[in-house]
This record gives sequence, structure tokens and C-alpha cells, in this order.
Amino acid sequence: EAARRGSESRLRLAVDAGRMAVWELDSATDTITTSPELNRLFGYPPEAQLDVAEVRSRYYPGDRERLVGLAMDAIGRGENFFEGEYRFYRLDGSLRWFLMRAEMNLGPDGTPTKSVGVILDITGRKQNEEDLREREQELRTALEAGALAIFDYDHQKGEVRSSPRLNELYGYPADRRLTIGDTRARYHPEDAEEIFRTFRLQQEDPSMRQFDWTLRLLLPDGAARWLNGRGEYVRDEAGRVLRSQGIMMDVTQQKRAEEANARLAAIVSSSPDAIVSFGAENKRVRTWNRGATVLFGYTEAEALDAPVDLLIPPQHLTEAENQTGVFDLAMAEGQVRLDTIRRRKDGSLVDVSVSATRMTDAAGRVLGVSVIFRDITERKRWEEHQQLLI
Repeated sequence: EAARRGSESRLRLAVDAGRMAVWELDSATDTITTSPELNRLFGYPPEAQLDVAEVRSRYYPGDRERLVGLAMDAIGRGENFFEGEYRFYRLDGSLRWFLMRAEMNLGPDGTPTKSVGVILDITGRKQNEEDLREREQELRTALEAGALAIFDYDHQKGEVRSSPRLNELYGYPADRRLTIGDTRARYHPEDAEEIFRTFRLQQEDPSMRQFDWTLRLLLPDGAARWLNGRGEYVRDEAGRVLRSQGIMMDVTQQKRAEEANARLAAIVSSSPDAIVSFGAENKRVRTWNRGATVLFGYTEAEALDAPVDLLIPPQHLTEAENQTGVFDLAMAEGQVRLDTIRRRKDGSLVDVSVSATRMTDAAGRVLGVSVIFRDITERKRWEEHQQLLI
């Protein structure tokens, strides 16, 4: 008897610690044997005798039918054990998740006569699972919004953990299982040697943990694609790389914009015309090319951040201009072309044609005004000569 009491005590401690309860259902009388643990899980007083019909009314809609289906499936397989998860409204109205495990005693006709099992409260686990799903969905949404792909390369096995988005970036079908050979086959032939050299140096340096590299791909249709990879190297105690993990982003448009900007900058820099831009917020010089230095005498360092009236002689303004020259007119109308006079650093005046354009970014936000000045001194002399001849 002492041994039995000790065993029962240990069982009760285990049941309490596991937040579970033993239950028994007599199918012939349709009654359930209660226990303080079962009542506690369901939210009833410890000594209450539970009514089966009332208990069944507290199942979340559709969950009891699903449990019955699991039991029937087990019987159909010739088994007398089944388990399933379900939701239950406690007496206080709170919704809990339970895991039911049951063993059925079957009669001659194969129907249950009695069922015995345990119920385990798994609400905390289900909440954690739901939180994890929400975090994963948020991550997936963020990746899709940013056109990003997660990559995970196992250096020991040579395996790439691929995804439909990663396959798409490398120009492969969405359901293909990528290998490191597949990714390397897409490296642009002109860049492949440099890419391999960079990767080798990074992996051989034990201090290199974080990486940020950009590589160019050549797709089967002949198009080039630029990818940026950021992440970390996972190393063992000896510093050897075990895995490369991070995100991949298509930066092709950014690269093309950079190339276009570089070409534009080269054109502006080498132009014989003076090209100057003024900021919208403060009406000060933001860019100044070599042609402007030649025409007006100010170096770039001297001109940058100078006020809009740096070159304006007030007594020689045209009727269309004001103290800002053509700045206000261009901001209002978008584009202005006229002939006028501007003042050099040494105080001398020069006849110029002015073409001013209001600048906006891709979102339509006004950035300022870009102005092209062209020296028309010779043209003015020729016009005066022609007038004299006339």
C-alpha cells in the first residue's frame, strides 16, 4: 500500500507538472470519469461531476467531429489508438488548445466500448507556433516587397538551399534544386576570375565574418543581371568556413542608373558649355562643371554653395528675369530659354544664352534648377556687324 501511494503521488506530480489529466469515457453509458486534473484543465471546480453533453458543447466548432474522424480512421486501419489536437472553451470562456491521446477498447462489432487516455494543455506551444508563423509571414512579406532572396550554402556538402526567388534571380526554373555549379555557371565570363579570387580571399581570412559583394551574371537570353549578396560566414573553431548565409538582391536597375549617371557626369564634365545646378531649398550652387570655370573664372570650390545671384549683374537683367536670374521663372514654368548678360569673377560682362530646366526626381519631387550657359559673344558681334551693314 505504501508503494502504491508513492507511485500514485509520483503520477500525480507528473500529471500536474505536464498540465495534463487522465480521462475515461464509457461509451455504453456515455459518461466520463472526472478527476481534479481534468476539471482544472476544463475550468470546472475540482470535485464537479462533468456532464458529457455540456462538455461536448464547449468544443470549438468542427473540432469534435475531426476527433471522431481520427478515431474512425484508426479503427479502419485496425488500430485502437489515436491522438489529435482540438480547441476547447473553458467555463470562463477562454479558448484553450488540448492534445488528446486515447486508447479504445473495441467490442465484437469493432465499435468502442470504453476509451481511456490523457489530455495535455498545449496552448502555450500553439501560441508559439502561431507567433512563429506570423514572424515568418512578416519576413516573407518583407523579402517579397524588397525583391530579396535568402541563400544558405553548405561549403562542406557543396549544397545550396534554394528557393523560387533565388532560382528566379539566377535564371532557373522555380522548382529546380540549385547546386553551386548552377550559380557559378551564371557568372559573367568577364568577371568570373575576379569573383573566384574575391571569394577565395574572403574565405581564407579567418577574421572575415560579414560579407557584402556585388557580382554580374550573364543569363541564357544574353541579358546581364547584377546581384548584391550580404550575410555572414559561419566558421568552425579553426576558422574554416562551414556555411555562407545571407540575402540576395537584384541591383540591376541601380547599376544601370549608376552607369547612366557616370556617363552623364562625364558628358557634363567635358562639355565646353557652362553647366550649373541650383538647389530648390536654398537657391545655392550645387554643381559646377569645368566649362563654368572656363567661362566665369570661378573654380568649383569657390562656386559651390554660392548664392543664386553669383553671376547676375542687376543692371543688365532682361524683362523676364528678376534678382534670381531665370531661377524663379524656371521653377514656375519648367523650362526657360533666353539671351542675357552674366558677370565673370573679374567683374567683366559676357553675353550668354541661357537654357534653364526645373529638375525633379522619379517621385516628382522638385530638386532645383539646372542651367546651361553658352558664350554668345561672337554671335552678338556678328549680329552688331550685320546691323551696322544694314
